Amino acid sequence: MTKTYTIGFVPLDAFGHMNACIGLAQTLKNFGHNCVFIVNQTWRDLIISLGFDIQVYVEDHKVGVNGIEVWVKFMRELGYTLKLSPFEKIRAFEAPGWPTFTNDVKGFNDNIKQIIDLIKPDALVTDTFVCIPAVVSAGVPWIDLISCNPLFYWTDDRLPPGGSGYPTNGDKKLWEEFRKESIDAYESEWSPYNEWIQSVGAPPLQHSGKFSNPSPFLNLYLCPQELDYNDIAPKDPSIWLNIDSMIRSDIEKQSNSFEIPEELQQKPGKLIYLSMGTLCCCEVSLMKRLVSLLSESKHKFIVSKGPLADEYELADNMWGAKSLPQLQVLQVVDLVLTHGGNNTVTESLYFGKPMIVLPVFTDQFDNAQRIVEKGLGVRLDPFLCS
Repeated sequence: MTKTYTIGFVPLDAFGHMNACIGLAQTLKNFGHNCVFIVNQTWRDLIISLGFDIQVYVEDHKVGVNGIEVWVKFMRELGYTLKLSPFEKIRAFEAPGWPTFTNDVKGFNDNIKQIIDLIKPDALVTDTFVCIPAVVSAGVPWIDLISCNPLFYWTDDRLPPGGSGYPTNGDKKLWEEFRKESIDAYESEWSPYNEWIQSVGAPPLQHSGKFSNPSPFLNLYLCPQELDYNDIAPKDPSIWLNIDSMIRSDIEKQSNSFEIPEELQQKPGKLIYLSMGTLCCCEVSLMKRLVSLLSESKHKFIVSKGPLADEYELADNMWGAKSLPQLQVLQVVDLVLTHGGNNTVTESLYFGKPMIVLPVFTDQFDNAQRIVEKGLGVRLDPFLCS
């Protein structure tokens, strides 16, 4: 009889990271393993509905605040910076975001340690941008699941820096300038955080500007084989494994429940899916711009409107909702317009859909550039395209 294990999952408080962990957990569950999600209250109902065990940690500094609301507020405050170049965004957009991550960890680390002691997992899986001391010092193997573009995690002179969108055969002087700017911009948050994690039992951070270390046990990264960087900078296969895609196993159930609205079916043209991700959709002025632009198209659109769906209207050649069953939508459309988030890119390739990528921040630029390099899609600036 095959031995089964208890595996704890500690994902970032965000849809993309949660979905990646759910996909991996569903696969492990199919092999008989017990997967326990350690999450905040925001995700409780979702995790329970999928049949997983759950332990809810408390965030004393965010009592009564929904995690999604935090990021909506962040995007409202910094949305004006999104038109800047990736280099300019380092200080204007990315640096202000790090305290949200680090303060969260400081707020829930003790509670997560208590939960780990309670459930006694055989291994832990984390998908976050920042080191969680309770995880890395738990005394059990921990696996880093990387659901964003892996360039964001790697420090490798053979590859462009994560978040830059620079080509893999580009000017390495620009790569170095980008890395230096990131280190300088993040320093005021990185150094105190590095000191804090060591004070509570975690090893020091290995690279300036990187808020977590690779796992010494195993690192899983989600990157379609077509887009992998293994042809340029192969990684040690004993601790780095590309798992290509992690499509959630609720796909069959979804495919029996979604139908294209009759009024949209009757309209002419190809069917196109517009999905700008949970955060990018919060920049309402951008969504209004794209809706206006696409309203002049001879084609029809399904639109994932996002958390602020009530703040803008769709055109006559469109139908959409606040959230959609994306795996199911992707099966019926002819083309995908996407911000370039890792999950949407991976899922679009899984279903063989061509993409026009409209990157807005961080690893979206890297995904867009790699898709162009591999001849699998087009990259456009969502603020300037016409």
